[in-house]
Amino acid sequence: ANSLPAVKSICDRAGPSDQVLIYFSTHGIILPGKNGLDGPAILAMNDGALRIEDVKAALAGSKALTRILLLDCCRDNKTF
Repeated sequence: ANSLPAVKSICDRAGPSDQVLIYFSTHGIILPGKNGLDGPAILAMNDGALRIEDVKAALAGSKALTRILLLDCCRDNKTF
């Protein structure tokens, strides 16, 4: 429950000379989508789930010079 607010806070505070590295080590899941297509990719956390698109959006909105998202997620689906 605290992960996304923490990511947003870090990204919002970063300035144009800063570097932001977000690292998650957890399980990755791709939810089923419509018509048999893949749905959203999520990170399975102990207290819920975190959508990767939300993390990417927070990073994209950051003013940091360098923004890195590193995912160490076990998943047998190659599209993850």
